[in-house]
Formats: sequence, structure tokens, C-alpha cells
Amino acid sequence: MCGIAGIVNLGGEPLPPDGLAQEMASRLFHRGPDGEGRHEGPGVSIAFRRLAVIDPSAPSGPYADETGQIIAAVNGEIYNYPELSADLRKRGHRLLTHCDTEIVAHLYEEYGPELAGKLDGMFALAVWDARSKRLLLARDRAGEKPLYYAVCGRKLLFASELQALLASDEVSRELDGSALALYLLHDHYPSPTTPLRHVRKLPAAHRLVADASGVRVERYWSLAPAWEASPWDERPEALADRLLEILGDSVRRRWRSDVPAGVFLSGGLDSSTIVALLAKMAPGRIRTFTLGFEDPRFDESSHASRTAADLHLEHTEGRAGFDQLETALQNVAPRMADPLADPSLLPAWLISRLARQQVTVVLSGEGSDEIFGGYPTYTGHKLADALRTLPAPARRLLGSLLLRLPVTQGNHSVNLLARQLAAGMDLDTLPRHLRWFGSVAPALQERIVTEEFRRRCGAWDPMRAARDAVGGIAFRDDLCRVMHLDLSTYLQDGLLTKMDRASMLHSLEVRTPFLDHHLIEFAARLPSRLKVRGPRTKVLLRQAAGRLLPRETLRRRKRGFSIPLAHWIHSDRGRILADELNPDRLKRQGIFAPSTVQALLSEQLQGRADNRRILWNLLMFQLWHRHYIEEPVDAARPVRRSAALSIG
Repeated sequence: MCGIAGIVNLGGEPLPPDGLAQEMASRLFHRGPDGEGRHEGPGVSIAFRRLAVIDPSAPSGPYADETGQIIAAVNGEIYNYPELSADLRKRGHRLLTHCDTEIVAHLYEEYGPELAGKLDGMFALAVWDARSKRLLLARDRAGEKPLYYAVCGRKLLFASELQALLASDEVSRELDGSALALYLLHDHYPSPTTPLRHVRKLPAAHRLVADASGVRVERYWSLAPAWEASPWDERPEALADRLLEILGDSVRRRWRSDVPAGVFLSGGLDSSTIVALLAKMAPGRIRTFTLGFEDPRFDESSHASRTAADLHLEHTEGRAGFDQLETALQNVAPRMADPLADPSLLPAWLISRLARQQVTVVLSGEGSDEIFGGYPTYTGHKLADALRTLPAPARRLLGSLLLRLPVTQGNHSVNLLARQLAAGMDLDTLPRHLRWFGSVAPALQERIVTEEFRRRCGAWDPMRAARDAVGGIAFRDDLCRVMHLDLSTYLQDGLLTKMDRASMLHSLEVRTPFLDHHLIEFAARLPSRLKVRGPRTKVLLRQAAGRLLPRETLRRRKRGFSIPLAHWIHSDRGRILADELNPDRLKRQGIFAPSTVQALLSEQLQGRADNRRILWNLLMFQLWHRHYIEEPVDAARPVRRSAALSIG
């Protein structure tokens, strides 16, 4: 795991010797505290921060080929590097280390921009070809590792995190107003958007090629062929065998490390399956980490403890209350240059801090829900479709009764799920899914965002990213469609962004075995009945894991890594919300309607509505706006040229 940053003048003109790339990389120190490197050449400057995981004694990158004309900097891990290294050596390449990322420059010699398709891993990479004055950027298939870029005239700047780009005074701070509609709905900025109009995220499974002829962004891998293919026709027992074989191989590859490693363990199906597989293949006691909450309604740490005891794991448990959550928020908010409104970012930061005291690498269970069908919304669609067959008067009566259920403050409570069902019952599948998964629905956005701001933005289309994600693919059914949507938006730019930022703020590398692309392709071709059947979710995964885990773990209800957000808001009496959503400040900004926002906050505090997700979404945007626009923190400010000259 590392941080990369660079500047390329696509016209070939020399860059000023101002140390800007090094300043950009210095803002990524947390991603790579173990070393630094750089490459300077005509029209190019690349800087690198290293977190040493494989071959720690190897020099920090960037790495070059034998001629010194091809330079590569990589953030991430290449899990099939032993096989690729052996093949490169057979082809006559000279490798100087056992570091997994040294191979990238040599792969470029063999395959050019097609090299990304040869990699099995999580990565964001940059390759500079001095011979053709060409820059290649590429990102892994699932989007585990981030990569941002900005085109400023003839220059292209890139970095692992957005704030690194802000070291340049040429990168505009102009808001991308139309992308705010996407953030409000999704709780994140879907790729390629960011909060800034002139900064883009390279989407997962895409590469960018830039040279004197221009900048081209193109997809190098797609899941469409798997969704469109006929589903597997093997017996479930045989498919369960294949699942465990592919997942076991993925776990084995991701456990390879030259530094201490462990596992995030919730005690649920996904993380328990990972540690059960590890327990069969890894020598010694496996270190596991969990985070419990002082609020017993949200505390699932006992499940993790039981799993750890059953498998004889070396288990560490942390505890969190409102004070710890507030500490996490104070630390995270000024360092999230790409705002994210997932409250579980805070416990992710806390458990990463806990784990980093003992290990440098952890395995985690992200991705299982999206590829095997684990969310209650998937079963909810089946029920909603059945209810749509009722006569309209009957549906209206049922919806009215469900919406009268008392407002509750727990996550995934029966009342909450019933009210969500009522809210989405009459919608088509895609808008219904986003109504359930999202925070600020399109209709509410028209009340929350001022008319003047929306008019200045031009196009205001909250559904744009969702339509783009599923467009052009002939899905076998609606379940495949919404699962692909979740893979392309919620997982890529929500969950994986959350885990990357939370962990890397502590220089902790997180690896996700369920996101091996072979496993994703295998899962996409599973019949939907082996994912969701009636009220059951992850049907085939549970069947396979039944060979490894006790029935209690297999039947455990999904809770997620949630926090007692509503109780926190009430215990605080909305203090932080009142401060950041102050009507006078909102009026000065001209983005959100003060009266609507205050009404939402009042309803929440009086227990008349459950607006917690909406308010948290607005809060995280306001914190970002304060730290990166109104009162910029150091990481948001451009470096003075005179100061940059002294770097290095």
C-alpha cells in the first residue's frame, strides 16, 4: 500500500523545478510512512510514498525497466506477482527485488497499456513511457484503490487522494454543482465525479492514456459478459465446491505478507468464513480484531468473541461510545477531501487504529453482500413486486398503515424496514432501490437545495450515475441489475472508499478476498435463486460456509457495521448539526434551504421522523465545505512556489 502523485506536461515542455510533485506526495505520508521515492525527467515528475509490505528491504519506488525509459509507481498489491515475475524472467527481464510492484514497468514493455488486464490485485498505477511521451493510469477492477486526476491546460496531475492535487494552485476549487445531486442520493460522489468540477476520479476497471494527442479514458474489464451469459447449470453442491476453491485461493494469496497480518472479525458470515479458511491453511494463531459498542442494541462483539474462541484465534476487542465516535469524527472530517456520508466511517477508523497497534495488513469481508446477494433490500424487491399486483386502493391502504408505524431509532428494525417498503412499493425497481439505499430522494432534493443553486448548475439529475451504471447490459433479471448497481456505485465509491480512507489514515493495508475478480465473475453467473430465495439471502455462500462454521453463525441476521447514530444525535441534542447547519451559514452559502433543513432537524429531535441519514449526509458535506472551501485546512491549500523550491 502506498501513495502516488505526479505531474506530466503532455506537450513535452520542462516542468518548473518547484518540487510540486514531492509536496503532493507529502500530503500522502499516511499512505506510505516507510519510504519515499521520485522520478524527474523532461516534462514529468512522479513522487511516491511507500508502506513496506512485500520485500520491506527493497528500495522505494518508482521502479524502472532495464533501459530506464519506463517508470512505474503503484499503490496497492499485485497478488499474482510470483507467477508474473517468473514469466518475465523467462522472457529475459532482469528484476532486482522481490517487491510485487517492480514487475509493472516490465509488464508495460511486454503489453503496453493492456498490462492492467494481466494483474490480479488491488491497485492504482501510473506508468510513464519516456520513449513515446505517454502516461498510463489504471485502477483495479473493483475499485479498491483510489486515483484522482486533473487536466490543467497541457498538464495532467494525478494522485492517490484529492487533497494532494490541491497542492497545485492550477487546480480549480470550483464546485461541481450538478454532482451534488449524486452525492445527496448516494452518500458519496460516484466515479468519475468529485465535489470539484475540474477534478475527476478514474473509475474502477478503467485506464487513462495521455499523450500529445490528448487524454483517453477507456474500460479494460467488464462484468457484462458474466451477467449476460447463461447461469451455471451445475448442482448447488458442485457450485459450493467451486466457491470455496476460488475463495480459498483468494484468501491464500491475500494472506501473503512479509509483515504482521490479521483479520477484521465481526462474527458474521463473511469475516467468519475468511478466518475459518485461514485457520485451515495458515500456521500459528491468527490475530483478529473487532469493535464493540457501549450501546448494547448495536453491540455484536460477543459473536466475534465466540467465533474467535471456537477457532482458537488471537482476538483483540475494542469498545466505542459517543466520546470515541466524536474523536473519530474530529480526526476524519478534516482529512476527507472527497466527502463520504457513511456513518460507519467512524468505527472503521477506530478499528483500524486498534489493529495497527499489532499488524500492518488485515483481511476484511467487503464485497460479499454485493456478489452473493446479502442485503435485505434484495428480498424487499421480491416482496414489493408481489404487492404491486394488489389493486391500487389496497396498496394505498397498506402503505398508509405501514407509514403510521412508530418511528424507531434502531438500524434494520422491523418498523424501519416496513416504512421503507411502503415508501418504495409503487416505484420501479431502480428508483425503488435508490429510495431504500440512498439518503436524500430526488423529490426531497428539490426542497433541500435552493432553486437558484439548481438553476445555476444546469442539469440536475440525481439518477444519472445509476442509469449509467446499468445501461447497455442485458441482465437476466432485476436482481442482477440492482446487484450490479451496488457493485458499481455503493461498493466502489462508498464502502471501499470508506475502508481505504479509514485504514490508510493509520497506515494500515486492508485486503478483501471476496473481491477477487475470478470470484466476482463466478458469482455473477450464479442463478438468482442461489443468492436470494424467499426471505433467505446469500443462499449458496451459506451452504458452502456450512462446511466450516456452526449453524448459529450461518443463521445470524445481518446487522452491518452500524453505529447508534440517532441516539448520538439525541444525546448531543443536535449540537454539531445545529452548528454546521446554522441557518445564517446556509443562507450565505446559498446551497441548502435553511427552512427545510431546520424542519428536518426539528422532526428528528422531536422523534416525529427518522431523518438521521439525511442530516448526516448534509453534515458531512458541510464539514467538507468548511475544511476545503470556507476555512481551508493545510492539506487544502496550494503550496507557495517559494516554499516548494525548498522541498527535496
